[in-house]
Amino acid sequence: MTWPDRLEDWWREHRWWVIASLWVVVIGLGFRGLWSYHVVLGREQTPPDPHPEVSDIAYETLRLFSLDVNLDVDHAKSLPLQIARFAAPLLVVLTTLQAVIVLFYGRWLLARAQLYRGHVVIVGYGRKGRPLARRFIQERRRLVIFEQDEDNPFLESLPRQGVPVVVGDAAEPAQLRLARVHRASILVCLTGDDRTNAQVAFAAQALAARRGDRPLDCLVYIVDPRLCALLTEQELESADADLFRLHFFNPFDRGATILLDESNPFGKREPKLLVVGFGPLSQSFMLQAVQAWSETGRAGETLSITLVARDAAERVHALAAQYPGFTKHCRVTGLALDPASAQFEEGSFLFDDRGGIAFTRAYVLLRDESEALAAALALLGRLGGQRLPISLAMEQESRLLEILRSREQASGAPLELKAFGLLDRVLQPGLLLGTTSEILARAIHEEYVRDQRSRGQSPRTNPSMEPWDKLADDLQESNRRQAEHIGSKLRQVDAFIAPRTDWDEPLFQFTPEEIESLARSEHQRFVDERLSQGWKRGPVKDVARKINPSLVPWEELDEPTRDLDRSAVRNLPVLLAKVGFKVQRQ
Repeated sequence: MTWPDRLEDWWREHRWWVIASLWVVVIGLGFRGLWSYHVVLGREQTPPDPHPEVSDIAYETLRLFSLDVNLDVDHAKSLPLQIARFAAPLLVVLTTLQAVIVLFYGRWLLARAQLYRGHVVIVGYGRKGRPLARRFIQERRRLVIFEQDEDNPFLESLPRQGVPVVVGDAAEPAQLRLARVHRASILVCLTGDDRTNAQVAFAAQALAARRGDRPLDCLVYIVDPRLCALLTEQELESADADLFRLHFFNPFDRGATILLDESNPFGKREPKLLVVGFGPLSQSFMLQAVQAWSETGRAGETLSITLVARDAAERVHALAAQYPGFTKHCRVTGLALDPASAQFEEGSFLFDDRGGIAFTRAYVLLRDESEALAAALALLGRLGGQRLPISLAMEQESRLLEILRSREQASGAPLELKAFGLLDRVLQPGLLLGTTSEILARAIHEEYVRDQRSRGQSPRTNPSMEPWDKLADDLQESNRRQAEHIGSKLRQVDAFIAPRTDWDEPLFQFTPEEIESLARSEHQRFVDERLSQGWKRGPVKDVARKINPSLVPWEELDEPTRDLDRSAVRNLPVLLAKVGFKVQRQ
């Protein structure tokens, strides 16, 4: 944060204290100066009167602020009086200006937002929208908030932070125009209803036709995991992303990925996981854990998962039927037990035959936060000094958990209970980094870098090999467009994208004729894209000057460059497998 930004924040927070202090100082200087002035003036009168009335001086002091005080121009005035008579009217102007800003600041912010470009628009300022908005504000991103409930008490603090607010129905195009959605870079739909989120996205798509530069990235929060998977499949199939990119994300899938990465359940010991509760988060977590374990290649070891839920056996059976690899790569046990029951609190299932802890890590993933906290504390209370790291998932981390952790830390014991705030972790400004198309774009770039490195190239000789975070914006955008074109390529060979539920199923393979045809298509897409961005053909590649020797018809390409496009086509099934999808024939 720059010093002007820090100064602005400080002034916004402390301005009324500063103004009140200035009033006290100016009144004090004015009273002192006028007292001295009238004492001297009284001595020069006939007869002398060097003792002015306090009430008269107080009244004269107040008149300083209205420019209505009568002072003898030729008479000497003390420094305090000089300061006060000039500062008083200026202080009135400052106070009035700040009062007007407070009264009309919200409207002024909204008017100023009409000049925004590349900003972020968040629709919904509830439990989901608040943490995300707070992080965007911390990053000094320009932000506009949409909220349908004008009585939302949390809206009052936004103008003080310089954030304009639009109160109304975001599905109405006229309302979206107020937020300059057609000039924004990111639109995040976070209302509590999947249907409303979709309606806002479609309304924004119509406005995006007015854009002429980079597409609008629209992220739609979908609570239902199955609906989100179907919509994501359609997202990958769609190739029309010139002006509008639609991304669907499910908090449970994203949260499960983050939880798996952070908890690192596959340590040196053979992993034995305890999962308490069944719901969207625990289902996503178990599936991702088994898939990740299948890719570790740790021969001779088996991942064990014990699911504790009221209908655990039925849930395990359903998952095994839907995902054949679930029980093939993992030993899953369903323990039909109510986490709120006395039998669960006894905790006999925690121990093996020798009295030791039977698990390497526990995950409490219940939907109800009170039940989840009670279950985690019940597990913690049964450990008897033995170690079992416990991850407790809640929508947001609570103050109670901080107190529990501080007490545990003060006791000197290892920290066994770790809270995972689902919304706090999922709803980050880097939301776009976890979308399916963005993951594919990064994977495409990584594959390109590996191929170029094998040919002896380096970022110094080929700037397109820079790490993703340092890659030029237009080159990042090129990878995104290549990812978005996957569905279009597959339709050319009568194939489509489908969910990959069997992780052991062999990856799809294109025929040599299909590879050649799709490679030609990819090259033509690349040429059209580059030419539309002002690139030109030249003998040597120069990213800064937008020159590329490959901007020629397929027949004029050299063989190594053709192989780049062929390799990109061959690698499509691998890329899709990374995000849980596969290529399938019509």
